[in-house]
Amino acid sequence: MFFCERICSIIVESYKVVMNMILSNIGKLIDKSPYKNEYVMMYMEVSRNTLSNWRTGKAYPSVPKLFKLSRLLGVTIEDLYEYKEEI
Repeated sequence: MFFCERICSIIVESYKVVMNMILSNIGKLIDKSPYKNEYVMMYMEVSRNTLSNWRTGKAYPSVPKLFKLSRLLGVTIEDLYEYKEEI
């Protein structure tokens, strides 16, 4: 049992490191767009809390939602996120 717990712990820690290296540009891009948060929430079919988490990088949209959001904002999926390499 200890082995499984240790593997799970390593996976979770690795995930946290990778996610800390991905910076969300969603908030900036929505601010630059002509759309208000209410319209984006309605178009994306998400709650205010979900959109807020996307904007701050606390949560990430699913792949289908990424495509939909990129089309709405007129940007590429790569524009939505920035990868910060650690040196």
